[in-house]
Formats: sequence, structure tokens, C-alpha cells
Amino acid sequence: MNELKLNILSDEESEKVNSHKLWTAVQTIAWIYTILGGGLLIIVAPLMIYIKSLPTTLSITIVFIIHSVMFFFSGLGLIMKKRWGLVLMTILSILTLFAVPVGTIFSIIIFIGINKNKDKFCK
Repeated sequence: MNELKLNILSDEESEKVNSHKLWTAVQTIAWIYTILGGGLLIIVAPLMIYIKSLPTTLSITIVFIIHSVMFFFSGLGLIMKKRWGLVLMTILSILTLFAVPVGTIFSIIIFIGINKNKDKFCK
């Protein structure tokens, strides 16, 4: 008769598994931010040539460019596990916290993931 063996993880092992899954989610979001920021920068930056006449549109374009640069470098810094990436991603997460629902979900995952994995970053 075959016995069914249950592999029960200890609390410490379970915490490691959950931390690894959370870190994988944070890295995935970082890649999305890097690609999104780079893509927006490629699309929006050339538009500045055509919209010099409208001050409101120009200011919105400049905000998009700053936001794109923040997305790109915060994602890149987090992927490279740099301390400045951690700071930029925290600032960006605070800004996108109010972009309901996707920004809020991403920000919460990033806050929890960074908090549990601070030891992975260069000092």
C-alpha cells in the first residue's frame, strides 16, 4: 500500500518561498516599468518638435517625459538591485499609488516586496 507523504514546510522555509515569489513579482513589475518608460520616451519625446505652439500640451508632454524617465530608471535600478533604484521605485510607487486599480496593486506589491527583500540591494 502506497503512503501519501506530505511535505510540510517549516515557517522559515515557507517565508523564504513566499519572499521569492514576491521578489519575482517585483522584478516583473520592474521590467514592465522599464519597457513602458522606454516606450513612452520613444513615442513622446519626438512630439515636442511639433507642439511648440501650445503651452498646455507642451507642459503635459514634459510631464510625460519626466514620468517616462522615472519609470525607465526606477525599473532598471530595481532590476540591477541598486540602492538608487530602490529609492526611485519607492517614489514612483507613491506617485502611482493613486492610479486606481493597476497602479495601486503594483504599488502595494512593490512596497511589500521591497520591504521583505531589502537585503538584496547594494549598500
